[in-house]
Amino acid sequence: MRNLHNLDAKKSIRLRKLIFDESNSAASDRLFTYIMFSGFVLISLCIILDIVASNEVSFSLIFPFLIMIFGLRGLYCQFTEMNLREIRTDILPEEIKKKLTDYSKRKKYMLYQATDYLFFLNEPTHEGFSGYEQTTFIFIIEGKILYTLLKETTRFNTPVLFAQYFKARDLKRILR
Repeated sequence: MRNLHNLDAKKSIRLRKLIFDESNSAASDRLFTYIMFSGFVLISLCIILDIVASNEVSFSLIFPFLIMIFGLRGLYCQFTEMNLREIRTDILPEEIKKKLTDYSKRKKYMLYQATDYLFFLNEPTHEGFSGYEQTTFIFIIEGKILYTLLKETTRFNTPVLFAQYFKARDLKRILR
């Protein structure tokens, strides 16, 4: 699980964004990720412009276009990584806690309770060359939950590109 030093839960809920003291290595990871995804966008844009300028527009535009879309998606996810997403529910907080516990047991995730209303749901670390751990931060509030996903890798932390949609689907399903 990524270290979030001095996580201010109340301020995070109020601002709907994780508020914590970011370490220097996390800040450099963030900067590197911005540079990497910007590079994908700029390089593919240069290739696209070169192809268009040569008047040989064909299927050769598909690959650079897909790389540019990937870079834009990565930048968007990096910019919004700390934002808390909301799911409304009519379930009481105690029942939400019970459902989260059952969900974590069923999926074999590790569930940690930091406070009465803050939970960390850790997905198991994938072994191998690019091992990573994905943590869902869940704030339980009356009538809703706020959540976000962060990924920690062995080399540098990249944003979660698509898993937040699957996690939202799972959370909505268990909160019915």
